[in-house]
Amino acid sequence: MEKPWMGDFFKFRVGTCKGLYRATLTHYEILAIKNKVKHNGHFQLTMEYFERSCKRDGKKLLVSEVWNLLLAWHLRKHGFKRVKGTLFCWEKEF
Repeated sequence: MEKPWMGDFFKFRVGTCKGLYRATLTHYEILAIKNKVKHNGHFQLTMEYFERSCKRDGKKLLVSEVWNLLLAWHLRKHGFKRVKGTLFCWEKEF
């Protein structure tokens, strides 16, 4: 297994999407995500990968620190809800 990048966050890569994530007892948390090639479908593949992992492991998916309004719009469109009491964290249950 790869060494944590920062604290307990690990790097991931799905196609041209790269980012940082961690697993907690109740969540898979994505801290950062970047797609080097826009509109190639790899962002969707990344989200599907994490959703399958959440369903398999009985966890929620949390995307934290969403400052990009377009990303927040996409997350909301795909069933994510803002975590109560926060401005930038979005969560989805499976």
